[in-house]
Amino acid sequence: MPAVGAGRRSSARCSRKHSDSTANKLPAPRWFGPALGTLVGLCLGAILVSAIGDGSATTGVNAEALAQLPALTALPNAFDRTELRAKVGETVALRLENGDAEAHSFDIDAFDVHAPLPAGTSSLALFRPSTAGTYTFYCSIPGHREAGMEGTLVVEP
Repeated sequence: MPAVGAGRRSSARCSRKHSDSTANKLPAPRWFGPALGTLVGLCLGAILVSAIGDGSATTGVNAEALAQLPALTALPNAFDRTELRAKVGETVALRLENGDAEAHSFDIDAFDVHAPLPAGTSSLALFRPSTAGTYTFYCSIPGHREAGMEGTLVVEP
């Protein structure tokens, strides 16, 4: 009888070895961690970019709502206002008017705002200043800024 019990124990040990799934796993390749991190970062970046918007789109804003917003008008080589004011953390919605026959733009590099202003159209700039200070807005069309098409954005705490 002792021989029968010994045989059972050894088969039990064998079945435990084969049922342990970690024994046959290989370690992940060294590139897997950085590749997974890059993929996650790209996905999160795409989600954030789509949530923030590009600062110039007017899609989904009706003409009546756009007309209610404060305006900045592009004139030949000048803006009608040379100073804008905003508060840190508050969303700025600014109607951009271009009554000129020439295209212009509205740019604030510090907040990555770059809104094109095609001739004779209205546009919308949406941005949220993150730091108090004084910043320059300008037209990026070659020669326009140098001709005086710029102003100051004052962001208050």
